[in-house]
Amino acid sequence: MRIAYEARETLKNVNFIVSVVRSDGVACCNYSTETDGFEIREVEGSGVIELEIPELKLTSERYTLSILVREKGFQSLLCGQVGGVFHIRHELFDTHFGVFHETGQWKWQAAASATPQGVSASS
Repeated sequence: MRIAYEARETLKNVNFIVSVVRSDGVACCNYSTETDGFEIREVEGSGVIELEIPELKLTSERYTLSILVREKGFQSLLCGQVGGVFHIRHELFDTHFGVFHETGQWKWQAAASATPQGVSASS
């Protein structure tokens, strides 16, 4: 994701935040330069900031992308913009499955034999 910005004044210690919000207002995930350890000491004039995220396996629903710029420490809101709305469609994974679906790693082991101790199965 590439975010172009233009600061009308010099801003120090800013925190860029990208949020994915479900249509019912549930925040599905947030990415923040501050919490991700990416320090921005000063923003001045025009520029671009890029964010690369892992694949989001969101369930079927309508989502909105929002971009916020806050002071460090999640203090005052300096700028906010509601981005585009997008739809995820899936025939099975709807909101009954939560916000996202990750494939789990499953293991199975048959129960121990019910054969009494000391008696072999071939007896």
